[in-house]
Amino acid sequence: MIPMEDILYHRVKTLMTQWNEEDIYAVSFYVYSNEAYAYGGFDNVTEFSVSYNTENDCQGAELRSEQRWNYAFWRQDESPVISTWEPTEETHQLFNWYKEQGITNIGDEPEDAFCPVGYEELLGLVANVARRLQEEGFLREKFGRTIPIIIHDLEYIPCTIEATRYANPNGEAEDFLAWADWDWEDEEDEVPDVFSGDSAQTLALQEKVVELVRQFRESAGGELSPEELAKKMFTSETFMAQCQDLLLSQLRLQRQTTDEEEV
Repeated sequence: MIPMEDILYHRVKTLMTQWNEEDIYAVSFYVYSNEAYAYGGFDNVTEFSVSYNTENDCQGAELRSEQRWNYAFWRQDESPVISTWEPTEETHQLFNWYKEQGITNIGDEPEDAFCPVGYEELLGLVANVARRLQEEGFLREKFGRTIPIIIHDLEYIPCTIEATRYANPNGEAEDFLAWADWDWEDEEDEVPDVFSGDSAQTLALQEKVVELVRQFRESAGGELSPEELAKKMFTSETFMAQCQDLLLSQLRLQRQTTDEEEV
């Protein structure tokens, strides 16, 4: 039997041992699938990488703020653990483990599933690794303080939020969870127009969207008509997910501002 959890645990621990910045406040375990990720004849493969963010990166943002916890604002200097672009030894082992576990049709998305085949299985392994690190006090021993491990996708979806809750058994992720548990879709109020007005928040959002479009245009070759560019953008899963994440960020910021004004 392939000890996949142990394999991931030792790889992650090796990477984290090399970190030496003193003001790290959170660790990212980024689990994400994409149709462009292909390996071993399968598409839509799930990848896994680790990184961190520092107080300097978030400029000392408030404990339960968007700037502190939304991955869109992080430096995103990721170290791949499971990767399809440059497959690691752990990637080869994972696919052997999938086969050993009888997990087939990697990347397929059944109608009754919330994620592609392989995603949930890797997410479970990653959550176990994170919990193991927290239970043995690895981060506390290395950095001298409690640091949360945040398990996430491009968005903060229920399964990754619960994985984060499980992975931090001693309340390490309390501030993150307090921020992430707010679900604007459950609100009775009308969803606000996040692009209207001239507030600093709105202008910052507009600038981020413009930058996303610029980066997409460059990655697509740059020589596209407006119609061709729009078609490519709106059929790109990654681009649309990034836009959605920015919109959610703005909605949370507006809600936070409203709550503070009411207080």
